[in-house]
Amino acid sequence: MNTETASNTKYVIDRILHWSAALLMLGMVSTMGAEIHSTDYTIKGAVLHKQDAINLHFMMGLGLLSLIVGRILWSAFVLEKEKKPQFKSPLHKVVVTIMHLLMYGALFSMIATGIIMINNYEHPLNLLGSLSFAENGGDLATFTDARTTHMWMLNAMYVFIVGHVGAAIYSKR
Repeated sequence: MNTETASNTKYVIDRILHWSAALLMLGMVSTMGAEIHSTDYTIKGAVLHKQDAINLHFMMGLGLLSLIVGRILWSAFVLEKEKKPQFKSPLHKVVVTIMHLLMYGALFSMIATGIIMINNYEHPLNLLGSLSFAENGGDLATFTDARTTHMWMLNAMYVFIVGHVGAAIYSKR
């Protein structure tokens, strides 16, 4: 494999990691809403229905975390400099860096608040068949605070995504 082909392959892998994470985020948002609000929970019962929805969301979150960490490592250690974003000015670099820090910060905050939520849920949760959380019942105030922060970060993420897409379109013109 020549150098040009290897470089292009590394860039394609970077794009696959990026778009896989983006699609998984979209899937997490749409699936959780559908599972919690649109599915007839009387079929399984409310507790088992919530357990299944949270379990799916948790597994998707683990997948997203893997993709994000993988992309950060890939970009830092494998992707060639010329395949990374090129900055038009020092200010452009600062704005891009801030946007990425905000996006990654929101994602990692959502992961942290998600873990706090499952650890303080009103019913015991068994995730992936081996992890058990809130076996003695959780703290409702902590759960509520974590959920509020989780949802706030989700709404902030929507703003960051719109800004990210807009900036990508603007920089390509």
